Amino acid sequence: MQINQAFIERPLLFKGEMVRAILDNRKTETRRLRSLDTINQNPNDFELKELFLEKIKKDLVIVARFTKLSTGELINIPCPYGKTQDLFWVRETWREALSENHECYAYRANMTYRCGKSMPSNDYSTVGWKPSIHMRKAIARIWLECTDIRVERLQDITEEGAIAEGIFKMPDGRGNLDPSQYHSRESAKAVFQHLWMAINGANSWNLNPYVWVVGIKKCNTPSGE
Repeated sequence: MQINQAFIERPLLFKGEMVRAILDNRKTETRRLRSLDTINQNPNDFELKELFLEKIKKDLVIVARFTKLSTGELINIPCPYGKTQDLFWVRETWREALSENHECYAYRANMTYRCGKSMPSNDYSTVGWKPSIHMRKAIARIWLECTDIRVERLQDITEEGAIAEGIFKMPDGRGNLDPSQYHSRESAKAVFQHLWMAINGANSWNLNPYVWVVGIKKCNTPSGE
């Protein structure tokens, strides 16, 4: 697909199981808390009024307008993920590859080199894995296009939404976080709840915060690779 260079490129961090879900084309949504701290101090005191586009510092972004129910005050929160058709480059756990035949980079999520070849089982490199936050754009292997941005309360996620988050739905109705590693007899929504609490804390689900729901799909890098 052709990439419109007028759109903004942003980094987006993902844990290994979510990288695998993206690579498997299972993950088409991600829910994020960033920039909603003020609202989520007491989410029950706020109501989402509307979403609109606004130019902020030369960047056109989605803005969420909330009404504070106790005072009627309007609060605008710019989305840190921009707008639809903007691009994300995925930050994931990585390291420099030492193999003479693969002088590039290795990615931990599925133990492959940038060229796509699998790492050998006897690769006992002394070079440690580097956290995703330290990944530079130049070595990112996964690029995503933003397909949708909306705001909702966390607990409003549906079974379909949980599946879009990358939860694997088995034929018998069970939800799996990772088909190769994790099994559960719960719904996809319940598995997503466990995942959310594991990342954000034991009480994070009960707080029922507002979240950005960002639609994503894989695309080519801007260079067309």
